[in-house]
Amino acid sequence: MSMSEMSIDDFIKDLSSSAPVPGGGGASGLVAAVGMSLANMVMALTTGKKKYAEYQSEIEEIIDKANDITRELLNAMDEDAVAFEPLAKAYGLPKNTEEEIAHRNEVLESALVVAAEAPLNLMEKIANAIDITARVAEIGSRLAISDAGVAAQCL
Repeated sequence: MSMSEMSIDDFIKDLSSSAPVPGGGGASGLVAAVGMSLANMVMALTTGKKKYAEYQSEIEEIIDKANDITRELLNAMDEDAVAFEPLAKAYGLPKNTEEEIAHRNEVLESALVVAAEAPLNLMEKIANAIDITARVAEIGSRLAISDAGVAAQCL
């Protein structure tokens, strides 16, 4: 089961445990998906309103983009876990002899590069979501401006 399919309660329990995943990447993906969803809620509250008619086509585009980004952020939770797995295993390699230490260091270096790619990809998605949320705050319903602010904070 993917992390995004877990109940909130199960995700929080796993996050609170000593298990290697979910960790910071999974938590970041989830919180960012919540933020993007909040921004999308602002657009849902704005769409079709006469007061914002001049922005209607842009609102519809933002809703579609936000839906896509939310899915990407949720998928990033599992991508981070998969990328972290080799690193978690590398930490458990023996380090009793110089040969074992050299091998462990080599594996760790390679695993760290792989493990760093998922958070970098996640940050790119979040940066895109922040840009969209800034626009949501500009054109979205004034009645939901505080939700746009919370969305920005989540991101």
